[in-house]
This record gives sequence, structure tokens and C-alpha cells, in this order.
Amino acid sequence: MKAKEIIKIIENICPERLAYSWDNVGLLCGDENKDVKKVFVTLDTNINTVKEAISKNADMIVSHHPILLGGIKRIDYSTSVGQMLKLLIENNIPLFAAHTNMDTAKGGINDKLAEIFELTDVKILDQHTDDSSAGLGRYGRLVNIFQFGDFAEHCKKILGTPFLRVSGDFEKDINTVAVASGSCSEIIPLAFEKGADVIITGDMKYHNMIDMTELGICVIDAGHYPTEICVMYIFEDILKDTDIEIIKSENKDIFKLVWHNLKYIVDETDAKIIITSIWRLFPDYLYILMNKLEEYGLDKNVISLTISNKYKDKLQEIAVKLKKLGITEYVVLDNDKTLNLDRHIITNNVTGLTEIDAKQAVKILSFNEEMSRKYSR
Repeated sequence: MKAKEIIKIIENICPERLAYSWDNVGLLCGDENKDVKKVFVTLDTNINTVKEAISKNADMIVSHHPILLGGIKRIDYSTSVGQMLKLLIENNIPLFAAHTNMDTAKGGINDKLAEIFELTDVKILDQHTDDSSAGLGRYGRLVNIFQFGDFAEHCKKILGTPFLRVSGDFEKDINTVAVASGSCSEIIPLAFEKGADVIITGDMKYHNMIDMTELGICVIDAGHYPTEICVMYIFEDILKDTDIEIIKSENKDIFKLVWHNLKYIVDETDAKIIITSIWRLFPDYLYILMNKLEEYGLDKNVISLTISNKYKDKLQEIAVKLKKLGITEYVVLDNDKTLNLDRHIITNNVTGLTEIDAKQAVKILSFNEEMSRKYSR
């Protein structure tokens, strides 16, 4: 079967026209006429999943999350995107992505979430297309009413995740549930309009959590990965009637990789950690963060937190802390591109701290071997 035939089968379910205008879906790299016997399906396209596909002799990659979202002006092999493109081209592996079109399509991720939670009388949350059967998010009624605290525990079991960020009255009765996979904080007000008692989504912003709680809606931030990993099984089901062999990615939640990469930096350099993440501002979130650091044996390396709201911007906040502690050897890990720092590694807000980022951080911190102690954020 040709790659273009596989694409046609998938796009019968989630045509490109359902994707948001800012998205980058379809065949992103490779030859649509390539003969394909093995398809590698994955939630994420990153250097690890590409290498995994190659190791398993896949002929094509079908991914939910695309690459090249912001466009590209040059292919630099020192970057993760450059390395991915190099590997894909050298190994003649077409890369196809179905992103927001799969989020919104009938039979797509949000319908699957509604099915997983056994919602009844399911309706579309955000009808943003001319297709009456498609839209972002779903809402419906539970078969059995839960109190919010019990429903949060139920959610963890259903999605197979040990951690949730939750906000709301734990004794509130939950009957109507809204689901919005991935990062959908902008459509949450619609959940209130539709009468939802709780919304399950990922990547919630702090102020959105406050706004929804004040409106009386309970919020569950289950994370991007747990709310979308079901896409691999959707791809598998779409292609089940073909003679194609389906290989599901074994790649885990990217945030687990982030912790491994941070541990690599610390192990290689004996670096200390200053927390400047937004999590430090809120006791509950800081507690979760410190628990994760402890899980990976990194909590003892934390030496300080920066102070919020005292300085005009993050750059000044970091500079003052470094000066106060007398730190001259450091590296800043942050996705804020506006920081004007020589030792700033700009992380990706989707992939987080990658293996390439970690190796670059080690290189920076190890530059002066005479330093007895080296610091990283």
C-alpha cells in the first residue's frame, strides 16, 4: 500500500479542513508514493520516537503532534528538529500528522474520551466548523453521580495517571462532564455555558483555574499526554482493515523524560538547582514539584527559589538571585525567548527539556573545570 493511500484512509475520518488555521497537518516530510508495510503510530514526533520507528523498521510514521508548527528557515542538524528531518530523509520515512483535525473529528480523540468516561447524551462543546458532526471538546452525562473528590480518583484510574491538578469543591456532585483533550483552556468558559459540573483537560493556566472555580466549575488538569495517548489506538482502529502492520510507540509521557534529562545534568555536573518556575508561587504546585524532584533524587540539590513580584521581570529576578548567591557558573533552562542571557537554553514548551538541551547544559556547566561547584536552574 502506498503512503498516500494510508493518508486517504485516515483523512476520511479527520480531513485537513477540520484543522485550525495555525496548525500543520498532513504529509510533513517524505514521499507519498512510497510502498508501506509497517506504520509506526505515535502521539509525539520527537527524536526518540523517530529513532524508535527506525529501530523497528517502520516504513512510515503517523503522528498526532506535528513538527514545523512555526515554520522553518534553515535545517540545522544541531537542533532536535534538524536531527529529526535528517533521520527521516536518510531513512526514507514519510511523516504524516493529524492534529487538531483529529481532536475535532467525529470519532476522534474527544469522542474517544467521552466513550472512555461512558458519557451519555454527548454533544460538541465548541462548534467551530461548518461540519455539524465536528468540533473541539465534548460534554455529556455520567451514568452514576460522583462527588468531585471521588470523581478525581476515578479520573486517575480511567486515564492511567498518578497525578492530577484539580480545583473545586471536593463535595460537589458531578453529573455533567466536559472533556477537551490536550491544551484547551481557551474554550473552558463554554463548559460553564453548557452546564458542565467539571471539565477534564490539560495544560491549564493558573488564572483559568481560578476563573472556573469562581464560576463553580470543578477543573481537572490531567495533562496533555494522558488526555491524548488514546490517539494511537484510534489510528490503529482506523487502519485495522488494511494489511498494514501497526507498531505503537512505546515512548512515555514527555515529562518523565524531562525529569530524566534534568537528573542527567545534575549527575554529570553536580549542579545545584534554583527554582524559578511559576509552580513556586503556589504551595500546592510547589509541593507536587518537590515530590517529583524527590522521586528522582534531586530535592537535595535545590538550594533556593527566586522571589516573585518584587522585580519588573524574570530576567532581573534571576540576575538578582545569582548575584546574591555569588554564582558565576550557571545555565538557565526556560522557554521564554525574551530572556537576554548568554547561558540561556531555550526549551520547547511542548517537548520540555530534551536530551539535546541537557547535553548542551552539561557542556556549558563543564566549560570551566576548575569550578568546584556549578549551578543550574
